[in-house]
Amino acid sequence: MVRLFLFAIAILLMPLQAFALSKPPVIHPYIVSEEPFGYAPFTWFIFDVYEISLWQDGRNFTYQRPFALSIKYSMGFSSDDLVDRTFEEIKNIHRVDQSFIDTYQDKLRQAFPDVEDGQTLTALFIPSKGVQFFHENQRTAAIWSTDF
Repeated sequence: MVRLFLFAIAILLMPLQAFALSKPPVIHPYIVSEEPFGYAPFTWFIFDVYEISLWQDGRNFTYQRPFALSIKYSMGFSSDDLVDRTFEEIKNIHRVDQSFIDTYQDKLRQAFPDVEDGQTLTALFIPSKGVQFFHENQRTAAIWSTDF
């Protein structure tokens, strides 16, 4: 479910990769490439909100290889805001019921602490295992489930 969301982001990121953020150190053991697969800044009206980079080895995106999304924030957000927005985006691209949200809501709150301007969150997907989450390159949580 989240994989579809991540794939949609990956497609949007491709044209701007030349401006990408630096590679997060936490993904070095899983992703060799020094260039992102894709990159995009997000601006809301006149406000810079964040920059996002997708990292994966190879020329074609696939769920068969590890990939990472790294978001550098240009303003602060609470953990609750990040979790709520994540579920809104998941609902926009995939049907999920309340049990899905109930299952993962607390884990995402652990994964997404409050962020401030200049801080980075990274999600690292490992095929057949799940996702690890990092705040400023420190692991905050892991969801070891292929359902997520």
